[in-house]
Amino acid sequence: MLALQRHVGYVQPSLYIAKYVYLVDIVERARQLLGGDFLKRLLEAVEEGVRHEVSEILNASDIDERFPTLATKFWLRLALSTLEVSQRVLSSPDFSRKVAEVERALARELTSLLKRTGYARAEDLALGLSALTEYDLWLLDRASEIGLEPLLERLCERAPCETLLLQSYLSCLLFAWVSAVSAVTGVVGRFREENRDILAARCREYAEEVDAYVDTVDTLLDDDAYEALKRLGLVCGCERRLQANT
Repeated sequence: MLALQRHVGYVQPSLYIAKYVYLVDIVERARQLLGGDFLKRLLEAVEEGVRHEVSEILNASDIDERFPTLATKFWLRLALSTLEVSQRVLSSPDFSRKVAEVERALARELTSLLKRTGYARAEDLALGLSALTEYDLWLLDRASEIGLEPLLERLCERAPCETLLLQSYLSCLLFAWVSAVSAVTGVVGRFREENRDILAARCREYAEEVDAYVDTVDTLLDDDAYEALKRLGLVCGCERRLQANT
């Protein structure tokens, strides 16, 4: 599953925002944890995404038409640049714990910063940030508890459609959040205010979907819950559709 194999969630682009708003201590903790070379490649990848996809969506006259393609391109740009470390994070419980600590600290600081901006839709951005953070922490916890390979197997067997839909909403939320926050914090100086506000509002919408799908997938990962749903015939439809197409 791409959502797990290429774990591009909240911490990577948020470190880029943190660099611009001078959260130096947290960026330094991330550098020590992830390695200077990786962090450099990561920040360069996000910077390219901000320069191209983010700037384009913030200034687009056809935001609804451009959003799906630009969100996917931004997601893949980050995924391809972080795959190696992502697999390391998900495969090591100790490393996962340290990454989770950095994520929590970064989320607290950025939430506080967003609320201090006075932006009318700051709460929407805070909700988007919370959903991205909680997804990352859930994924790290599940991978540590079950193991990466068993987790991938369960997702493929029990929740293939749900995981793909979760992946889709995550990529949209991530892109909308980074774009709106880049405008609010001044990372991008030239933008349409209407686009900023549309993207901020979408953060709330996508966050609700992400939270709902995380709850659904988590339920399907639980053995007792899955067997109960299976006996009721509530989990076989998607599997059969996928098998019919192979």
